[in-house]
Amino acid sequence: MKKMVTIAGLLIVLIAGYLYANRTYSFKMSEEGFPLPASAVFKNKIIRSEGNIYLYTWPGLHQTDGLPGSYRRHLEKQGWNYLRDQSEGASFIFAKSDGTVLNVSVYEEELSIFQSRL
Repeated sequence: MKKMVTIAGLLIVLIAGYLYANRTYSFKMSEEGFPLPASAVFKNKIIRSEGNIYLYTWPGLHQTDGLPGSYRRHLEKQGWNYLRDQSEGASFIFAKSDGTVLNVSVYEEELSIFQSRL
């Protein structure tokens, strides 16, 4: 009986861990060439002369929590350098060696990405 309870508990922990990791670490590539969380849904595109703004809904995202560390790390793995000294509050700046800059702003269940060139 104890063995069954232990196995059931272990299965629950494994399933919960898998679901958490799958939600936290799943990403997709946007048509514009930057990674996005898999659960982010395109909402709108605003075209400006200095660059484009892409708006996404991202369930579970909160401005007070900032940019999730897993997303920041994934951007860095894809070649985006986090510019900590230029970032402030809920706005996070990333740059690529080709001169492309992303200004990622976090809102309540929304993500705004301003993509421009240096």
